[in-house]
Amino acid sequence: DGNQSLVEPMSLETKVQFFKLLLAVGFKEIEVGFPAASETEYAFLRTLIDGGLIPEEAVVRTCRSGDKFKKFGGGTKSLGDFFTDKKIPVRLRHSIPLIACGSEVLVVCGVEISECVKVTPQTKNVLRICAYDYSKL
Repeated sequence: DGNQSLVEPMSLETKVQFFKLLLAVGFKEIEVGFPAASETEYAFLRTLIDGGLIPEEAVVRTCRSGDKFKKFGGGTKSLGDFFTDKKIPVRLRHSIPLIACGSEVLVVCGVEISECVKVTPQTKNVLRICAYDYSKL
């Protein structure tokens, strides 16, 4: 979202107010900062999750044993097999943020979304999450 590049970065309260304004005027895609970018970005993402702006059952976390991923276009795999198919090095797998409900992974940030959360004509809001190229870490 570029907050850290502003001469005077927005406070948490200002970011939340701005986010709600963008929703109110009809924006369907809103990019939020990577939570590790700064304390404000982390707090902002937690506020969105805690404030009910993202479904309550969804959490942002890293991979766990038993995670499953329903690939965009169909077919379910273990998250480990999905990472192998995408040629994501083992050393990076625990640093990739995920959005998950229980063991069902909905988004592998910066890689792919699940078939379960794809945009359809009935979609009302879209959360756009941007992540950096993990191969350069």
